[in-house]
Amino acid sequence: MAIASVAQHDFPTKWPALLPHLVGTLQGGPQQVEQVNAGMRCLVLVCEEMHVGQLALLVAELVSPLHQVFVSSPPLP
Repeated sequence: MAIASVAQHDFPTKWPALLPHLVGTLQGGPQQVEQVNAGMRCLVLVCEEMHVGQLALLVAELVSPLHQVFVSSPPLP
């Protein structure tokens, strides 16, 4: 929640490293499920707090990494 609150005011001008850091958490793959889950939860909270202009930047950078998460996820039982 704290990251999302700060990102609302500081992303992208004052916190340009936020997006690469969050995208990096998604690249843990199936071996680091907890890291990927934490990154996804944080992204959801961050997205809920952003305005449209910020979301456009975020979505453009997330398409490929999110696709990779879903493709590499193990099937549900």
